[in-house]
Amino acid sequence: MQTSPMLFLHICGGTLGLIAGAAAMIFRKGSRGHRLAGDVFVISMLTLGGTGAYMAMMKSQPGNVLAGTLTCYLVATAWMTAKRGEAETGIFDWGALLVILAVAVAELTFGFEAAISPTGRKFGFPPAPFFIFGIAASLLASGGHSK
Repeated sequence: MQTSPMLFLHICGGTLGLIAGAAAMIFRKGSRGHRLAGDVFVISMLTLGGTGAYMAMMKSQPGNVLAGTLTCYLVATAWMTAKRGEAETGIFDWGALLVILAVAVAELTFGFEAAISPTGRKFGFPPAPFFIFGIAASLLASGGHSK
């Protein structure tokens, strides 16, 4: 059995992400080891989400493309939150908002299409997963927070 290089990279990213995430929890918050493990975690998880989305696109699996995109969004925005000092809004934030809005619209659209289809499915999935991820993405896009 031959494994594609992209699948190998995807698996390595996920495995390294698990190890780096565990290491980040072991080190004291703010320490050099914690920051290094966190950076490795971010790179690993972006690799996992990006390769997953790419492979899903190559296999015509839109639901999984959205899942990989959502993973990258969550990791990148969390990393940016940890890296910046004061709450500043920049081009990254506006781009991230557009990405999560697109994910929310696509997921909810797929959910409605699944609900009204004769088979009750879209891309082999029932409406519920699309609605769950669509609502989650909508809540993320709302940016609700307290001061």
